[in-house]
Amino acid sequence: MRAFWATLFGLLASNLGGVLSQSPGDPPAWQTGVLTEDGSCGPDTPDNWVCTPTWGACCGADGRCGFREACGDGCQQGYGNCNVPWTGVPSPDGFCGYPNLYNCTNSGFGSCCSSTNWCGDSPSHCQTGCQSLFGICTESNVSTDGSCGPANGDKTCAGSGFGDCCSSGGWCGNTTDHCAAGCQSSFGTCSSGSGSISTDGKCGSNGKTCVGSAFGNCCSATGNCGGTANHCGQGCQKSLSNACVTSNIPSVDGSCGPSKGGWTCNGGDFNNQCCSAGGYCGTTTSHCSTGCQKGYGRCN
Repeated sequence: MRAFWATLFGLLASNLGGVLSQSPGDPPAWQTGVLTEDGSCGPDTPDNWVCTPTWGACCGADGRCGFREACGDGCQQGYGNCNVPWTGVPSPDGFCGYPNLYNCTNSGFGSCCSSTNWCGDSPSHCQTGCQSLFGICTESNVSTDGSCGPANGDKTCAGSGFGDCCSSGGWCGNTTDHCAAGCQSSFGTCSSGSGSISTDGKCGSNGKTCVGSAFGNCCSATGNCGGTANHCGQGCQKSLSNACVTSNIPSVDGSCGPSKGGWTCNGGDFNNQCCSAGGYCGTTTSHCSTGCQKGYGRCN
């Protein structure tokens, strides 16, 4: 972390340009205002907030602090430093995006930064919601018009909003005609009959799926629908879900590391804990110092 900030402040110092031509001892104008509290900036914020390196030193046209695009056209002078380049520091722990500003490219955790600030290479990381500022994104293959299957550009219904099942005729929906006989399982979710979507938040042993339910699209190891790390992480039932985390999977039971299924202490009930040499999440010195497993949680 110290190396990151040293690099960042070095870039700041070398790119202030005309700002540094002020009188000796005067801080740059963008540092003298009220510092942003949530990453927003400009004249429409509560106190005309200015940006800080924590959120990105440039105040973009959209009133958000950042780097790269924010430093280009529309950058708001006076609310940030419009000369700071994107640093692209690879993520050391799988986290990406705001507020840590880490990039997934060359991180070792996957090249795409998901909407939930995790690096990975799955469609859930690289397509819908993918943050292009912090990694590589690919075009979403989710249907935008309700059509699906090989006759319609191999579009999938999962997460489309039209229904998660692709019918034999190539249309998305959640009815028996879409999800039962003839349903194309390669382009969405299929089931054995109507009423398969959970209506009470329960899934798995009762034959219900969470895909398309009002409770979340992940069926947890304990048979409950939801969208949290505890539902979509360790033990997520893939056949009854469409949003299971496929890399850097958060631990549900506190075990972690390559010898314990590869689960991580980032996310869920064990978020921001350390993975000990023995493969357990915790916050004590024995977890976070000697033997702490980097890449599966934080280490001191």
